[in-house]
Amino acid sequence: MSGIRTIILCIAVAVGLVIAAAGDYAPTSSAVYGTAIVALLAVGLYGSTHGIVVEELRENLRIVVLAVTVGVVLKVVLIAGVMLAVFRKPEYVVMAVAVAQIDPLSVAALQSETRLSETGRTILRAWAAFDDPVTVLLAIYLSTFALDVQATGDLAAFGYNLGLNALLICVAWLTWRYVRVAAARQPRIREVLLVVRSRTAAASAAIGGVVVFAVAKSLMLTVAVLGLFARPPARFDNVIKWSVQATMVLACCALGMALAGGVDWIPGLVLGAAAFGAQSVAAAVLTRRLELTDRVSLALCQQNGLTAIILSLVLEAQHHGTVAVVGPAVLTVNVLHCASNAIWHRLAPRTTSQSAVQRAGALSGSVDFSAPVKP
Repeated sequence: MSGIRTIILCIAVAVGLVIAAAGDYAPTSSAVYGTAIVALLAVGLYGSTHGIVVEELRENLRIVVLAVTVGVVLKVVLIAGVMLAVFRKPEYVVMAVAVAQIDPLSVAALQSETRLSETGRTILRAWAAFDDPVTVLLAIYLSTFALDVQATGDLAAFGYNLGLNALLICVAWLTWRYVRVAAARQPRIREVLLVVRSRTAAASAAIGGVVVFAVAKSLMLTVAVLGLFARPPARFDNVIKWSVQATMVLACCALGMALAGGVDWIPGLVLGAAAFGAQSVAAAVLTRRLELTDRVSLALCQQNGLTAIILSLVLEAQHHGTVAVVGPAVLTVNVLHCASNAIWHRLAPRTTSQSAVQRAGALSGSVDFSAPVKP
């Protein structure tokens, strides 16, 4: 199945290249393209956090927080150090930020093939979902330093964006709780105000509005947090799974379109190899207390995709040629990921027993809206 998926994704990249070349299409100048890739990123973020076992997340909160803060900074320093040592160009420091995060869309799409235990899966999903805000902040600071750009307005905009995320998360949580309680206690409220009879549809409609607003305003932290509590019934799990898979294909098509403007192979290959190696170092430092199988799997888990494309498109406006370098870096990282994990999968046994999977499924199961809700 993995071989078939790889072929499909390669075809998607080729289709993107053809579309961009045939229509002389420049993604960086298209508002539609920008909105579309933000929507695709939202699907990946939700799909990643939707599968997180909340109980496992609480137990491993320390390592997750370290991973999305110290781990991200450590990776950026390592990648930037390699790029400066090889090319001695300050703009390559900023490109290190674009590939420092782990792509949540790739993680969500490939979870079924990992050798990670449930604890390792939880750490990886949370790491992939919540390191994006950190990389955005680093991108602003490093672009100011490396490219000599006056970014005071950008920093203010980032603070505003972060505050709006926090506000929207609170609104979503209160709405989620209120709709469920109201629907359980007073059926007339859901019939008059929401014009639906199903409690599931009522909650989904309320959260759906939040998601649309979040995508329109690029509030990706909101979407990631929604996956931790706003979960539909278990019968929709396959819908979410296939949505993530379809989005992965569209993301590869978007990558092909972004690469149509040209490719700078040598810096891209070095950047990709440095990103993959930096993840191995960061994982080795942060996962010393985990089992060996989880430690190795997390060391080999670096994947790049849509998030790297989005950051490269943003940075392209400040430094022309960013996409040309980040594009091949994304391909390099993913080739290294596939090759190293193929070898590791042959050597390492699965660490998660069937009973553990069933237990985790029970813990992460979606809320049963048919059950009465306590105030």
